[in-house]
Amino acid sequence: MAATETEVKLVIDTDLVTDQINQMLLSAENILVAHIDPLADPRVTAAVRDDMKIWLAAHFVAIRDRRVKEESADGIRTIFEGKVGLGLDVTIYGQQVKMIDPTGKIAEIGAPGRKRLAFHFSEPRDEALDP
Repeated sequence: MAATETEVKLVIDTDLVTDQINQMLLSAENILVAHIDPLADPRVTAAVRDDMKIWLAAHFVAIRDRRVKEESADGIRTIFEGKVGLGLDVTIYGQQVKMIDPTGKIAEIGAPGRKRLAFHFSEPRDEALDP
């Protein structure tokens, strides 16, 4: 079963519209496709992948539709949750993705301060083909 906007809304309460949440799901899927190979690790079942996609999309929703941490009684002052530069740790949803991921790769790419990703090719590349 594919991850859906409805499932994301079961995880996080949001006023974002369907198209916005679907974009978050697409971004989550792109990250999973780029960094987790389900054929290389049998623990990455379709259900686990969908769970990671839902929680990663919820992480993106929380960044876009920020959660209020503190509000003054007169409504003039509002403090939002999260800090810049914390990677997936900026939200409880991102932390959940790291816990669900049996490969640990999502935690690696979402680590605070991570500047680049390491890629390993299964076959040597011909230097003449590289631009």
